[in-house]
This record gives sequence, C-alpha cells and structure tokens, in this order.
Amino acid sequence: MPSGTQYVSRSQALDAHEDVIWAVAWASNGQIVTGSCDELVHTFMIHDGKVERKQTLKGHSLGVNAVAVSESGAIAVSSALDAYIRVWDLEKGQELRSIDAGPLEAWGVALSPDGAVVAAGSQGGSIHLWSTSTGEKLGSLATGKFAMCVAIDGDSKYVGCGGEDGSIHVR
Repeated sequence: MPSGTQYVSRSQALDAHEDVIWAVAWASNGQIVTGSCDELVHTFMIHDGKVERKQTLKGHSLGVNAVAVSESGAIAVSSALDAYIRVWDLEKGQELRSIDAGPLEAWGVALSPDGAVVAAGSQGGSIHLWSTSTGEKLGSLATGKFAMCVAIDGDSKYVGCGGEDGSIHVR
C-alpha cells in the first residue's frame, strides 16, 4: 500500500450485533465473520456498497471472544467465554462440531489455511491444536505465558502467539 493512503468508511451496519463486537475476520470470498458479547456469530457480505447480514450462527452460551475463517471461506471457528470452540460450515450455515477446550483454554483462535486445524491460545501458557473434522486434540505447544492471540502461517509450518507480557512465541 502506498504511504499516505487514507481509508474512508463506505459501508456500515450500525445494528450488526446487539452488543460489543469482540472479533472480526474476513474471508477471501468477501465474507465477513463477526463474534460478539451477545453470544452470536454473524456473517456478512457487501453488496452494492451495503453490508448485508448473510446468516446468524447460534451455539455459544457466553460472549464470543475470537473468530477465524478458512482461506476459502467455507469453514469458520469461534471461541467464547463458555470454553467451547465451535466449528461452522459457512456454506450450510450450521455448526459442524463443538470442542470443549476447558476454561480459558481457548482465548484466541486461528485456522490453518485449509481449515483442517484450529489453534487456540490459552491462559495456562500453551497453544492447543485440534482437528476441525474430528474435534480431536492434536497436541499442545508450551509458551509459558498467557497466549492471548494466535496465528498459523500460510504454509501451516508455524504457529505463533502473542503473550500477556508483550512477547511473541513461534513454534
């Protein structure tokens, strides 16, 4: 992007959620996924300059604190204060599975580009990995610090997290 680029709001949805939005992710197909303190995950598309709600995904019982979407836009995951990670089929608008991560063990989430693996940062100082197709826990990577946010690189070789103390960890 050229320096000095200015961004102007061209579209907005003032009633996107009934409460604060804690998370947003944008898929390559143009779909926007949001998670809110209202316990809902919404998806939106932009048509003719307007933000239009596509679907509402229900399943969490406490506020949604993180969302991630696969590169294709077919799969999304959300984590919430209810200790569950939910895997969503965005094409069908339904939950594929829920993963009981345990209290504060799924603070932030990331998806591998193919949507096969979800990574979650934890208050306990680890990055946990699960299969989105089975819900099976694939392993944990110790960080020693509250892993508040996570990311998986484009080749799925590395997973990284941001720690509560300003540190980053790459595994």
